[in-house]
Parts: sequence; structure tokens; C-alpha cells
Amino acid sequence: MNTNQDEIDLGSLFDGLKKAKNSFLTTCFNAINFALRNWLIIAILIVVGFGLGYFSQMFEKAPKEAKVVIRTNFNTGEYTYNALEILQEKSKQKDSVFLEKNGFNKDTVEIKKIEVLPIVSFNDITEKYDPNDRNLDALLRYIEFEENEEKVNSFNSSYKYHTILLTLDNIANDQTINKIINYLNNQELIKRVGTIGKETIIERLEGNKNTLAQIDSVLTTYNKTQPLPSPNEQIYVVDKNFNISTVLETKIELMKQNQELNEDLVYADNAIVKISNEGVYEMDSGLLGKKAIIYPFIFVFLFFLISWVRHIYRYMKKIAMEQ
Repeated sequence: MNTNQDEIDLGSLFDGLKKAKNSFLTTCFNAINFALRNWLIIAILIVVGFGLGYFSQMFEKAPKEAKVVIRTNFNTGEYTYNALEILQEKSKQKDSVFLEKNGFNKDTVEIKKIEVLPIVSFNDITEKYDPNDRNLDALLRYIEFEENEEKVNSFNSSYKYHTILLTLDNIANDQTINKIINYLNNQELIKRVGTIGKETIIERLEGNKNTLAQIDSVLTTYNKTQPLPSPNEQIYVVDKNFNISTVLETKIELMKQNQELNEDLVYADNAIVKISNEGVYEMDSGLLGKKAIIYPFIFVFLFFLISWVRHIYRYMKKIAMEQ
């Protein structure tokens, strides 16, 4: 008895599936048949949609974007982030007074969005600590660079290099990038720090050069087995039992410092230096921005939708009249 019942249920299931398949095929046939009967209307809609989309896209100016890599000298990273945040806020508010004062277009806002990302480097952080400093060990254990962005951002002032991602208005050009860099370097605090920083580098170089000259003099005298020079002309230092290796290590360290200082001096004319710039280019809006393709699709879809609604309305009206 149960077997017969199971066979009946299974047969009903197959019948239901068959009806559903037939209904689906019938619907597809009706849709194709409808399209064939109205091919001229559909063709006209496609041509009109393509034309409207093409001309609309041709006259519409797409927003632009840019990517800039900068170097922040003299620990001005945090100041740079704050200044860029203020610039973005003022741009959102369309503060024409602020924008004009800082060299930007006051009538049309050039900047829509600013995002700053540090180029993470362990060297920028660890070079401030002695290799045996326990604070460095604790710091490295505390930071998980890939898992906690907030901790990374807390060291913004420690990184030298940063990437600025810009979303710009269509009137923006490469000069907009230069305006942003000038805006940063003209910030009073950043400007002052930059001036003092460059002077400090020059003073350290001069001091190291003088020290190296004195060390070379000592080494020359030491090699000639002559009395070591003394500030007092009446006194001669004849005892050479000093640690020559320490003097040589000091010389090597000073030479290394001078090399690094000379490298820093190359970038020291400004606190904020533009390292690379890919230029301002139009944003890729993707498929949704290709109106010559989207408009025909929308027009044909609306035609089918309106026709289907009319069909449903007539069917419901027929049923209502038969009641």
C-alpha cells in the first residue's frame, strides 16, 4: 500500500516538473515571438538609446583622480595629515575664502576627496632606537602592522614616505597637485620646522667635518710618533696610550652620518617633497559609465516591462468581466 502511494507521489512530482518546464518554455517562446513581432520598435529603441547615450557621454566630463607619493622631512608627517584633513573639510564646505587664499580655484572646488596612506617602513621607526633598546623590542611586539591599521596610523609622523590618493573635479589638472604641495609647504608650522631642519642638517655637517679634520690630525700625528697636539702651545701630550680603535670607530660613524645627512640635504629645500606623480587622469567609471550601452538596454527593458504590465492588466480585466 505504501509502495503504491509513493509511486503516485513520485508521479505527481514528475508531472509538476513537466508542467513547470512546459510553462517556462512557453513563456520563453511568447517572449521571443513578442520580440519578433515588435522588432522594428525594439530596433528603434536601441538606436535612440545608443544615440542619447553616446552624445550624453560625449558632453559629460568625468571626474578625475591622481596618485602622488610625497616625502615628509623633519618629522612633519602628523602636521601634513592634519593640513590635508583641513583642506578636504574646507573643500567640502566650499570655503571660497580659504581656497582662494591657498591658491585653489574659488569658483569650482577642485578637490572632492583626499586619502593619505603611509608607506610603512620599519627602518623609519627603528632608526630612532638603539638596537639594544628594550623599548624597541616592546614596540615591535605591540605593533601588528597587517592586522591593526589604527596602530599603524599612530606612527604617521615616523614614516618618511606617504601616498596621497585624490578624487578631483573634471577641471583639475597637474597644477592642482602642485597647489596641494605648495599649500602644505606654506603652512606656518611646517614652514618653520622645514627652515630649522635644514639649518640643523647644515650645522651638523659642518660640525662633523670639523671633528673629522681633528681626528685626521690626531691620526697623522700618531703615525709620525710626534707629540699629540694640544690647545696650549706650552703643553705637549706625549702619552699615546689611548684607544686608537675607538677613534677610528668614531671616524667611521661620523662619515656614515655625513653620508646620510648629505642625502637628507638633497630633499631639505622643502619640508614636503613630491617624489612621484602619475598625473591627473579621468576616472574609469566602468560599465555603468558607458551610457551608449546602458541606455539601449534600459529602453528595451522598459518596453518589455510596460508591455508585460499591459498584458497582466488586460488579463485581470477579462477575468473581472467574466465574473
